Amino acid sequence: MNDNANTSYKVGDVYYWWNFVRKNSVIAYQYYQKTKSQLAYDDSDNDIKSDTYYRLALCLFRGIGTEKNLFGALAYINKAHPYSYYDCTHDKFNWQSIAKKIEELRATIIGEFDDKIESDNQGE
Repeated sequence: MNDNANTSYKVGDVYYWWNFVRKNSVIAYQYYQKTKSQLAYDDSDNDIKSDTYYRLALCLFRGIGTEKNLFGALAYINKAHPYSYYDCTHDKFNWQSIAKKIEELRATIIGEFDDKIESDNQGE
């Protein structure tokens, strides 16, 4: 397969959403990781960066295809956030949806951290 971020991103979605193949969250996560490593440093892949980082954050937060990792999820959702503004300023199709998902997942991740800190403080 061609080493192309957009292709890897779409193959990851096929396995994640179970389109035409048997759902396999491990393979989906691996393709999202591959996408991340293929993203261009210039602006040429900016149209898929918010989605890619969001999907990686979601996988890490929920433990989809990998172990649950709140710190990793927070790091990726924070990387996704500025690219949602790129989507908005470049009128990407359905940019409002991904921007809302990014904001909601970020709030959920931070909320889980806050709950853990509060729980740990009560246990002292």
